[in-house]
Amino acid sequence: MDIAYVISAYRLPHQLVRLVSRLQDEGVTFLVHVDAKSGHEVTGPILEKLGGRPDVHLLDRHPCHWGDFGHVEASLKGIRRIVERRIPCDRVVLLTGQDYPVTDRAAIREFFEAHPDSEYLEHFPLPREGWFRGGMPRLEHWHFWWGGRHIELPVNSRRIPAKPQFIGRILPKRRPLPSGLRPYGGGGYWSLSREAVEYIHAFLGQDPAYCRYFRRVYIPDEIFFQTLLLNSPLRDRVVNDDLRYTVWRDDARSPAVLGVGDVADIRASQALFARKFDTGVDARVLDLLDEACL
Repeated sequence: MDIAYVISAYRLPHQLVRLVSRLQDEGVTFLVHVDAKSGHEVTGPILEKLGGRPDVHLLDRHPCHWGDFGHVEASLKGIRRIVERRIPCDRVVLLTGQDYPVTDRAAIREFFEAHPDSEYLEHFPLPREGWFRGGMPRLEHWHFWWGGRHIELPVNSRRIPAKPQFIGRILPKRRPLPSGLRPYGGGGYWSLSREAVEYIHAFLGQDPAYCRYFRRVYIPDEIFFQTLLLNSPLRDRVVNDDLRYTVWRDDARSPAVLGVGDVADIRASQALFARKFDTGVDARVLDLLDEACL
């Protein structure tokens, strides 16, 4: 069982290097994208520790703004590299540089060997209770980023109740999904089989309109892969589980930083990975996970 990890990072370079060190093994490949907005204080240690390693591919960099298509594009660059360069792998796992395994390498490999034809990602149909207007404005409105600033058209009624009348003359009021696909949402991270990533690569090559549409979607990484796979011939293989332990608190835009106090719950979760960690906030937690797993 060969495994490829596609990792998106933008800060904490030494934590990224530790993640790679923890997961490195025979038959394991890493495809790392570092946000183009990250400076030398991030890229320098990464190049020093990971550059030139045969098991690490540093992907061409582009900027990733929160909520834009950049995060999806980073994942797709990893998929393209795997397929087009025929990198050996049976399983592709998407991580961030602030993720960390919560079990040992052998257990991760054994899990995927036992479930070779399952695709793991959280999913649910849209509209979804708990998302603003079921999440449909993310898709049906036009979303732009100017210098990192998010612009939504028509204007989001939560902030401005009266929409400017000229908007309707400039852009359609509603953006239907291409090809009549049914929309699905979920978490932004996944673990997919080789067959699934090759299907994604082929689908996008044959239907470029799908990517064009999602470039104007808000937080597309929570919709892009779910919608593609749940409308595909592989849909019956999709398991509603992203295999990671995550804590969301107080309607925050990002997961809570996990610490020493979370270790017992992490270990009890039976997850393979957890996010997110920040050694600047709690450096001891990763040591405790290593002690428990190794």
